[in-house]
Order: sequence, then structure tokens, then C-alpha cells
Amino acid sequence: MKRKVLLSLSLPLLLSGCGNEPIAPAEGISPGAMELSDTTEFVESDACSALGEQRILVIPCRFQGEREFTDGDLSSLEQAFFAEELSSAKGYFSVKEFYSKSSLGKLSFSGEVAPVVDVPYTVKELEEEGDYLPGVPAEIYSKLDSVSSSFLSSYDLDQDGYVDNAVFVYSSPRSERGGNFWAWVANFATDPNKERPSFNHHMWVG
Repeated sequence: MKRKVLLSLSLPLLLSGCGNEPIAPAEGISPGAMELSDTTEFVESDACSALGEQRILVIPCRFQGEREFTDGDLSSLEQAFFAEELSSAKGYFSVKEFYSKSSLGKLSFSGEVAPVVDVPYTVKELEEEGDYLPGVPAEIYSKLDSVSSSFLSSYDLDQDGYVDNAVFVYSSPRSERGGNFWAWVANFATDPNKERPSFNHHMWVG
């Protein structure tokens, strides 16, 4: 089974970089899934500018047999990432608020919560085959007919061929589960595509 390398939790603009050699594709039921880049040492890498207006694409994903996202879940995601005044002086902030306040108004995030991606495999099947879990919904989403190239390009503000900031949110409960169900940031071993931007820097969280 391929081993994933976990990086420190942060937004993609604080991501660690990737090494030169990608992990070989898994010979499993989803060989087209994006693979985790093999990172053996820390290399500084930036996903987007820390100034101006930046964008985050939040993609909820549900594996076969796992709990479904409720309307309340999706509303909470929208609030957690993009609410203008979530804190109400209670000591917590949306992602948009946090970066606006901490940068003294020099950085602002916008974006959206995409429709839920339904993965037609169970977690057990994917784990047994050694697939990198975030790579499966990433691959499915990137090939949806309903997702246009111009839409993906709207999340590639630096025009480097990669979606600048992608967050994959799983619905699976974390209690009594393996190491696949907690938060991390990493890179996919993908090539840039300026015509239809690829996923690379990403966050995985539930």
C-alpha cells in the first residue's frame, strides 16, 4: 500500500512543496485517481499570492456507504469559509475573516462550495487497493462535464496551470477510523494545464 506523507495543517498558501519523483500509480480499482506526490524533504512552495483577492474552491465528497451531507452541513461549510461576519466578537472567524483581519485588509478570499462529489467506491475498497483517498474525488471532479475549463481557470489566478486553493471535505465520521480521516495539506503529482487547470496543492479535512 502506498504511504502518504502528511504535511502541517494550513491553508494552501502555506503549503510545503513536493519532491521530484511521484509515487507510482496504484494497481487498484481506481487507477486513474490522482496520486500523492512523494515528499521526502521540505521545499518551500507557494500556492497563491498572500496579497489581494484570492479564491478557494471547496469540494465536499462522500464515499459509498458513508453519511450524506445535509443542507445544514453545506450551509456550515459556506459560513466557515466565506462568511463576512461569522465571529460576532466570539473569538472565532471564517477563513475569509481570519485572513482579512490578520493581513490588515491586504488579503481577501472568495469562492464557493461545489456540489457534493459522490465517489462510487467504499473507503475499505480504496484503502485495500492503496489509493490516496483525496485523489479519487479530485479525479472525478476534474473530469465532470458540468465543470467547465473556464470555471477551473477562474480559480487559477496566477495562471500557472493549477487550481490555486482546493479543499476536499469528507463526510465520513472520524471516530474509530484510520489515519485517512483527519486534516492535512499536500500536493498531487500532477502536471500543470493552462487550458484546464489541474489540482495540485490541496487540503483534506472533515
